[in-house]
Amino acid sequence: MFCNQCQETAKNTGCTIKGVCGKTEETSNIQDLLMFSCQGLSYLTIEARKQGIDTNAESKHITNCLFMTITNANFDDKSIIQAIKDAIKYRDELKSKVKIAENHPSINWNGKMMKNLMQKQKKSEH
Repeated sequence: MFCNQCQETAKNTGCTIKGVCGKTEETSNIQDLLMFSCQGLSYLTIEARKQGIDTNAESKHITNCLFMTITNANFDDKSIIQAIKDAIKYRDELKSKVKIAENHPSINWNGKMMKNLMQKQKKSEH
């Protein structure tokens, strides 16, 4: 486990066995994927705004996702996974409206199956 998602991280460097806050390794990993999916959505919202497209719903979702990762706010893996799916849905809806030059992996990652989600997370640890 490695978690550096909150201000309570061990020695301000990250928790490595179990979160000081009580977060499990699985929840930490899923929250990392949430941030990865929001990264892809963020690339698209930035470009959409440049093109005059309203991104209020997408921006609100990103804000809510960020809140989910703070200390003791949400350790409900099912709701975090749903937020990942929603971020991908928002991102893909924007992709149909916006041309983007950026080619970051988070822009095209689909993560539809939990197995896929966990495989992606494990690759990002290395």
